[in-house]
Amino acid sequence: IMDQELSEEALQELGNLLTSGSAMARLHAMWILASKGKLTEPQLFKALDDQAEGVRENALLIAEAKSQSSDVLHRIIGLCTDSDQRVRMQAALSLSAVSPETFDKNRDEILATLVKAADRPSDDWNFSAITLASKHGASALFATIASKGDKNHEPLLHSLAMVSSTTLPELQQVMETIAKANMDAATKEKLIARLASGNLPK
Repeated sequence: IMDQELSEEALQELGNLLTSGSAMARLHAMWILASKGKLTEPQLFKALDDQAEGVRENALLIAEAKSQSSDVLHRIIGLCTDSDQRVRMQAALSLSAVSPETFDKNRDEILATLVKAADRPSDDWNFSAITLASKHGASALFATIASKGDKNHEPLLHSLAMVSSTTLPELQQVMETIAKANMDAATKEKLIARLASGNLPK
């Protein structure tokens, strides 16, 4: 069916499957419609709100190509704080695909949401995804996270510090942030050591 033209009847049937009681049926119908360019924005929004985390996660992959739409973008941003850890990770990865211009237009909302995402239960994969999502504003996110003084954020601070230190002025800003941050001396020393172990900008 992926290689066939879809009749109006088939499109109707697939549309009906999007409200099926089976998450697998909803998932397959969504991908078939998306591959044919027939998945509507309301249908995508419904999938992004689906009760099954696997459907939400896959809907985010489809939403990446539509993030130029402000409505779609806001849905992606919102899912960065989803109840499911994998969905949160995919939302951050999808957010990392937006252009610098789109990021700047929505900078405050994106960074505020990523701060909230960092407070949710996370592993290194989640922290890496958050770092990628913040790449156009990593230094600002680093400063905000550092000010919280939460030791659970230490892995995220390490990755944000590296991304935020690609030039000498950026490195100086990061060092100043570390000096002023509400964190213990041991954590500061680890951050500085991590920066020193990398290829510092000249």
